[in-house]
Amino acid sequence: MPTQNNISRHLMLILFICGFSLCTSCGNTGEPEQTEDNIPISSEMEVTDASPTTAVTDTPSVPSPPDMKESPQTEPVPSEVEELPPEPPVLESEESIEDEPLAGTPLTKEELQSYTELIQQGSNYGFLLSDWDKPTDVNLYEVFYNGAGIARDGTEAEIQAFLARHNQDELYTDFFVMDKAAVSSLLLEKIGLTYDEFVMKGGKGMDEIYYEESDSFCLEVGDTNYCMFECTDGVINEEGTIVTLHYKGDYFWIEEGEVQMWVDGSSFRSNHILKGDFLDTQN
Repeated sequence: MPTQNNISRHLMLILFICGFSLCTSCGNTGEPEQTEDNIPISSEMEVTDASPTTAVTDTPSVPSPPDMKESPQTEPVPSEVEELPPEPPVLESEESIEDEPLAGTPLTKEELQSYTELIQQGSNYGFLLSDWDKPTDVNLYEVFYNGAGIARDGTEAEIQAFLARHNQDELYTDFFVMDKAAVSSLLLEKIGLTYDEFVMKGGKGMDEIYYEESDSFCLEVGDTNYCMFECTDGVINEEGTIVTLHYKGDYFWIEEGEVQMWVDGSSFRSNHILKGDFLDTQN
């Protein structure tokens, strides 16, 4: 019996030792192999290294073709000749226009004096009291304010008609009358239109002072609009038909102007006021 028990113990010991050895050998098969540098190599790395198609370490770099090379970024070079915007027109000031010499043959001092005497006449100076290019732009009230050299005394009937229209008992200042026929004759001589033609072409007539019963213009005034003009410069055109006169006035209302007339002084072509308080009324 004792001998049989000993044999059983030895068998169990042998089985224990064999089992321990098997466990030890199984544990060693999971350890990774060591490289020369003691770096473990995983199974994934072994597969990668074994594939010859994945090795790129010794592959030489291939230069890009010339047309695929990236060009450096540069700023666009402007053209040598740049188109500049046109410069705005230079507007001449009123002073530069006044100082600009008149074109034509200059008048002598004697001729300037003759034209000065002409424009100072009662039938002429009124045409210099408004700014105009067209005859129909002439202010007739300025032309005839002092009678324009064609005035006459009023009849008793004309005076009574005037007083009745203005609800006055008597005249307080100077009263005069201008026949429409005389007005038309003067306008025809100076600007080439009769009174009716002047109105028909768009000019402003003098309806406020016109009396149909006497076919005349009646006016009462207590002052004057007379201005003493003096020609300071002037020229005659190449054809010798038109004279342009630069003049100065002795009153702040019109200080400087430029008028065009026929050389013989018989009629006017235009008048422009260049300086004076008159210009303030045109704005």
